[in-house]
Amino acid sequence: AIALDLLLPEPDRLSPARIAESLEGIADPAILPEVDAALAAAIGRSTVVLGFADSPSSPALPAAPKSGFAVSGVNPVAAVPRLRGAVLPLPQLADAAAGLGSLSLDATDSADIVRRIPLLWSDGTQFFPTLAIEALRLALGVSTIVVLGETQGAGFVESIQIGDVTVPTMPRGEFRIYYRPPTPEAAVPAMDILAPAYAAHAEKIAGHIVFVGTSASGLLDLHGTTLGHNVPGVSIHAQAVEQMLTGVHLTRADWILGLEVAGFVVLGALLVFATLSLGPMAGLLAGLVALIGTATFSWLMFSTRGLLIDPVFPVVGLALVYASLVFQQFRMTDVDRRQIRRAFGYYVAPSLLA
Repeated sequence: AIALDLLLPEPDRLSPARIAESLEGIADPAILPEVDAALAAAIGRSTVVLGFADSPSSPALPAAPKSGFAVSGVNPVAAVPRLRGAVLPLPQLADAAAGLGSLSLDATDSADIVRRIPLLWSDGTQFFPTLAIEALRLALGVSTIVVLGETQGAGFVESIQIGDVTVPTMPRGEFRIYYRPPTPEAAVPAMDILAPAYAAHAEKIAGHIVFVGTSASGLLDLHGTTLGHNVPGVSIHAQAVEQMLTGVHLTRADWILGLEVAGFVVLGALLVFATLSLGPMAGLLAGLVALIGTATFSWLMFSTRGLLIDPVFPVVGLALVYASLVFQQFRMTDVDRRQIRRAFGYYVAPSLLA
């Protein structure tokens, strides 16, 4: 499959026919320039996914998805991100394409680090796939995407099934990206494909899911990752598909929040006991052991099982508990000192009291 992470909403203004029209003062949008006609023919001969982008300034919406959708459980169409409008490819190109998917990586136009991407969008009544799962669907030769909703009536997405591939999602149909470091060998520069010796790269292309996109910083499609790299948006779509095929995912099950709270309560109780029974230094040592143990446990669960356990809540909570205990002991000591000073101040000289 070939997925184009490019917007193609306008006719090619550099084709000879369009240049001649502009010189003659003629502009007939019904005439498709020969370059676009050739592109449409090439798209029709291949398994190509074209993209559209969520845009609040555009009144248009896709008429219908290219893929079929089936829903198991409660229909979660209202839970997934809503298209506010869309920048669509040229109708002739869209008709020729085998698939159509959303290029947008975020539903809020945020410029922050991309930690998750929406796999589904909706116009309020029907689903539209993102570029990644539409490319995967075509590569697997599947006609229908199965949306697995939860069965308790809340209308959330539990997972998405594409052929034999099951993709776990967040309640709104978002997919957590488990980034790997950038691998330059996974990309083929456009100049190599356009060069006379392009056939030398056939092994990198044939039989693969290929994403075509831009990497120039001036095109404003560079995004931050959780590893601290700035990568093109097209590589995020590619990593999402790679992650779906390998089956290695990041998960945060419902029970993890309960584990975090229970861990904080147990460790907090032990910290209180150690500080009040053995003194502040013993409490400090117990607190440091608890903090290091919590961070280590979270890291091990992440690195070995892909579980996202947030150590910040118990770590900050234990620090506040210890600070409160130390302050309380200091206050009690100060109160005792003042009481002793008042009690003995009536019977001994000030110099002896001091």
